[in-house]
Amino acid sequence: MAGLLNKGQITLEEADELAGPGLRWFLDQYPGWKRRANTSDNIWETGSTADRVQYLNDLRKNDPATARLLLSSTWSQESAVNRQRFLSEFAAGISLSDKPFLEMAADDRSRPVRLQAALLLCRLPESNLLNQLLDLLKATHWRDAQLRIESSETSDATLAYLLALQTAADRVTGLETLLSLLPPSALMTHLEQSAAEILKPWCDAPVVSRLVLPLLKASLWHEDADWMTAFCTVFGQKSEHEVWRSGDMKALLMSLPVPQWQEYCTSWLVEGALLREPESAFSKALLQRESSWTPAMFQGFVQLLKKEFQGPWIQPNRQHLRQIFLQSAFRTKAVVVEMECQQALSDMGLAAQFRQDLQHSIGIARFRLRMQSHFEVQSVK
Repeated sequence: MAGLLNKGQITLEEADELAGPGLRWFLDQYPGWKRRANTSDNIWETGSTADRVQYLNDLRKNDPATARLLLSSTWSQESAVNRQRFLSEFAAGISLSDKPFLEMAADDRSRPVRLQAALLLCRLPESNLLNQLLDLLKATHWRDAQLRIESSETSDATLAYLLALQTAADRVTGLETLLSLLPPSALMTHLEQSAAEILKPWCDAPVVSRLVLPLLKASLWHEDADWMTAFCTVFGQKSEHEVWRSGDMKALLMSLPVPQWQEYCTSWLVEGALLREPESAFSKALLQRESSWTPAMFQGFVQLLKKEFQGPWIQPNRQHLRQIFLQSAFRTKAVVVEMECQQALSDMGLAAQFRQDLQHSIGIARFRLRMQSHFEVQSVK
């Protein structure tokens, strides 16, 4: 039944006739199936917020104009929270046709809605807001210790709009918001430097270091590959920087193409500095991108353990390292487990308990590999 629902080959009503009322309770435990089984006619009017967001997301991908008209029809009745959530789905299929609606939303009474509309408008090269922000960027004295924006009638009006987008806790300059909105390539053009050349001196300079996180956010939002690469290259040598405690840095690592991710990981695992903090963006991404492990990555991790096993950071993070070891051993297949892990265990002079943990992990990994092979054979049959 679940398979039929997933493939859209049966409706909720048909499933009800076949399985009885108990199916409705079962579907309530798996909202995704219930959403697929529902007809689209009444989702927007009566569905839950999550269902409506998903429906709008699907519609934006297939018919952006209809999605825009649908949201316009209920815009004034929606809560501020829902207006912001629905508007965030407009990133899919955004075009110049969305400009009038987004400009209307940019003057919304809710700050988060205005900010979301501004982010979307900055993806449209033809938008007035984007051009005004670019003019504001040109009016900024970047080599001044105060990083001030030169005052003029035009820049003051745009700056006032920027400041209205900030929360009370933000700094009053408006530069953080400006950089989080603009395509980061605009800063390269303005300063006539590459992304890496801009970031390197910003790592430790107190005046501009506060602008790193807004730039990171903009790099993700505008999907700028040059800036994403620069963040990995520059901050890969700065394991103590606050950027590694940012959720945006984790999102960046999760979005890297697999070959690029593997290249960085191989280097970072050997160096080990980025692995010392279990809550760092790198540690979290390493565990979540579990399908991307390579023998070279695994060998780098083993070498790190051999080199630094007596280090003060190893024992407090044993459980975290054990997770990584299990995952990497499983993903790099049994031959690597046999040849590398056993050698590592004998060479590392591990404490008895830690050795037992790792040997147990290897056993689980081998069991999983056997089960995987079994299911692959069965599926072929």
